[in-house]
Amino acid sequence: MLSVGNLKLGDGMPKICASITEEDKKSVLASADIMIQKRVDLVEWRLDYFKDLDDPAIMDETLKRLHKALGKMPLVVTYRTENEGGLGKYSVEEYRELLLNISKSEFVDIVDFEVFNDRNSSDDIKDFIENGNISNDAFDFISRLRENALVIGSYHNFDSTPDRITIEAILKIQDLLECDILKIAVMPGNDADVVALINAVNEVYVHGTKRPIIAMSMGGIGAVSRIIGETFGSAVTFASVGQASAPGQIEAMRLRGMLENLHSLRI
Repeated sequence: MLSVGNLKLGDGMPKICASITEEDKKSVLASADIMIQKRVDLVEWRLDYFKDLDDPAIMDETLKRLHKALGKMPLVVTYRTENEGGLGKYSVEEYRELLLNISKSEFVDIVDFEVFNDRNSSDDIKDFIENGNISNDAFDFISRLRENALVIGSYHNFDSTPDRITIEAILKIQDLLECDILKIAVMPGNDADVVALINAVNEVYVHGTKRPIIAMSMGGIGAVSRIIGETFGSAVTFASVGQASAPGQIEAMRLRGMLENLHSLRI
């Protein structure tokens, strides 16, 4: 279990996160008010959508006002690259510099870092499976981020679902790199892919880590994974408030009702 402010990840039913994908400061701040009305538990600000990302004054002001608007609700800051399904076009160096600068803000609780962003992920994962090796460079960078903020180590595959051994390896790598939260999101081709994700995540959750996991199978086929996280070990689920940030997201209030109903049957 991990505490983020007053929020405890890994305790009880999955917490609901929704993403702000607006292009300008005014719209970002307006979205914050809607998030509160929709009763989400934490908010992700997607910087890859923000048109003034390279203006430090606007960024600082937006972060400050967003933090104030959200009150005690934790803020996750994410720059999703094109390699992992986002709009971000930054080079590896620019991407890392952005995350380091953002992590130092007193208004940011959690920073999302794409663990395999600067390397060939298939080779990296294969090397871990066969030899147990992990990247010292990634470990050092994550350590620098963690000096000021919590870190989600993330992996996104919008094309397919890796096999169960690979899914477990991805999460174990994130764990060994000492990410505070482990995240994987994959695209299923069929129901068996959804089951593979759920089984792999549950194995790591039960036997492999003490850190919270965020796991989802995307699209309509995978929508069930956004609902039953309490069953297999996913501590956070992403919902839509307005524009969805990934395929298969369920509207936040509707999702909360589903989660609460399932949770009530477990106790």
